[in-house]
Amino acid sequence: HSLSIPATTPPGLQVQKLLAGVRDRGGTCAVVECSSYAMANRELDWLEVGVVVHTRLSLSAESSPKMQQQLRAELALFEKLYDPTTQAAVINLDDPAADLVKASASAVPVVTYGIDNPDADVYAETAKMDIWESEVIVRTPLGKLQIITPLLGKHNVYNILAAVATGICLKIPLKSIVAGIEAVEVVPGRSELIDEGQGFSVIVDAADTPEAVDAMLSALAGKAKNILTVIGCRGQESRAPRPYISEVVHAKSDLVIFTNDSPRQEPPEQIIQDMVAGLPEDLVSRYSGYVYFPFQDQGHVPLWFEPYLQRAQRTTKRYVMEDRFSAIRAAIGTAGPGDVVVILGRGHKDYMEYGAEDDTTVLGWFDDRVEARSALSKLTYLDQLSDLSRNKLPWGSALDDMETVIDPPPTEHWTTSGSV
Repeated sequence: HSLSIPATTPPGLQVQKLLAGVRDRGGTCAVVECSSYAMANRELDWLEVGVVVHTRLSLSAESSPKMQQQLRAELALFEKLYDPTTQAAVINLDDPAADLVKASASAVPVVTYGIDNPDADVYAETAKMDIWESEVIVRTPLGKLQIITPLLGKHNVYNILAAVATGICLKIPLKSIVAGIEAVEVVPGRSELIDEGQGFSVIVDAADTPEAVDAMLSALAGKAKNILTVIGCRGQESRAPRPYISEVVHAKSDLVIFTNDSPRQEPPEQIIQDMVAGLPEDLVSRYSGYVYFPFQDQGHVPLWFEPYLQRAQRTTKRYVMEDRFSAIRAAIGTAGPGDVVVILGRGHKDYMEYGAEDDTTVLGWFDDRVEARSALSKLTYLDQLSDLSRNKLPWGSALDDMETVIDPPPTEHWTTSGSV
């Protein structure tokens, strides 16, 4: 049975209604994600918890006022634990705030977990990952575990360790803990593998901050022949992270396609402009003599300039396609054996938000996972075109045939206006 709830922790009364519904249907256990906002607003005051799990705060927790507020709210939740016979705390020992959290949970048993700190009760001795699965060897007070899962990335290793530690608190047998974790084939839109039998990996993830994008792409570094990233930023949200997101994807990807992600009332070209501002200056300055900026959607430049734009984007492997439908298909059609296509920012969402003429926002259906599967289903037809070269965009050899015409001339050969 499923219920529609907000993307964050619901109000306290709705939490109670949801839990009552679980109980009425025979449920005996529930997992509630507690946001710092809900804790600060006392939405969970009447929630009798058995185990409280501390995951992580930002590394700037000690200097950021916002992080300090979140930390105080979280500590208050641990301070409410009072019964050592029925309650326990699980704490990420790698987090800078771990000691403060442990002190707040002093009234109950504490089980720690970590990847970097070998003093953790539940410790990842090894974590091996490729573009298809993760294998984690976990040391616990009760023995070692081997866990193999399709969940990828260091952040998912932390999630696995937190689950193991929680299971130990609840006195669940180790075999049952392993079986339960390995039974999770997918968390919708979170490092979700799209496997239709192709020779490369496709991953859909909701990462939409510089930190989350970095974590996702860093987990794949060295595991794939090439990393092809499709990413956009939502409109009418803070513009500040956009160039930093691009800086990360440029550093961590072999090929990048900048695209739309719910532009809402903001012009898509403005969002893209903010994003490509994060590209290295030396890369962009190669084309400073061009009449038009080449890192934009080709729909915004005259037809005669399109080959110049395409050549610049092909040379740098930094593409702009505002149409997300086309961007996903371009990335998947270009990927080769051993590559990984990473589609970031939207995760499990099945809609896009667009601005209407009357200044309202309309919803249009769009699901990255469905579009990825649709694109994969077309590869059979593309493979039949044996003469079509698809290892770089745009596909085919037409642009190569124009190479002598559209290569940027040396600086000393530019016109006095510096324009090509």
